[in-house]
Order: sequence, then C-alpha cells, then structure tokens
Amino acid sequence: MWPFTTKLSSQVNTQEAYTLIPVRPEVFEDELMYRQIFTGMQFMLELHAAALKQNFTNDRLRTIYNDFLWEEVSIVDAWIKYGKAKGWLRPVPAYQITPL
Repeated sequence: MWPFTTKLSSQVNTQEAYTLIPVRPEVFEDELMYRQIFTGMQFMLELHAAALKQNFTNDRLRTIYNDFLWEEVSIVDAWIKYGKAKGWLRPVPAYQITPL
C-alpha cells in the first residue's frame, strides 16, 4: 500500500475530515517533468514566432515579440543542453547523404 500523505480537509462538526489519496512518486519522475516543460517551451517558441509574423509592420510590437522570441530561444538552447547531459532527449535519426 502507498504512503498516504495528501490531506483534503473540510469542517464537519468542528472536526477535520480527511480523505486519503495515494501518492506515487514514480508518476512524477524528473524525465517526465523535463519533457512536459520542453513541450511547453516548444509551444511558446511557435507562439512568439507567430506573433512576430503577425505584427511584422508594427515597430513597437515587433521589437517586443522579437525580444520574447530570442530570449525563449536562449532558454530552450540551455534546456536542450541540460536534457542531453542527463540523457533525456530521444536520439535524432542519422541520415546519410549520398551523392546523386
């Protein structure tokens, strides 16, 4: 049986009612969290690129979204290096270039 550590409380006749919820630490592995954050970062890159494209003629907004985009690129770059160091990134398929 799992350790029951999470408490949901509500007042019932001035006594706290407890609901026991199983906490399984294997559900929250570091690699899973890394991949979820990485997926969110990829989405934000797409969002900032789309916003930059839509506001291309507005100087003020273009500057703001350009800064967002490049800041996000540098963060994702560091995140990818961290994932490679931990061995959490899936290998990229190797393609051979054959001369025609």
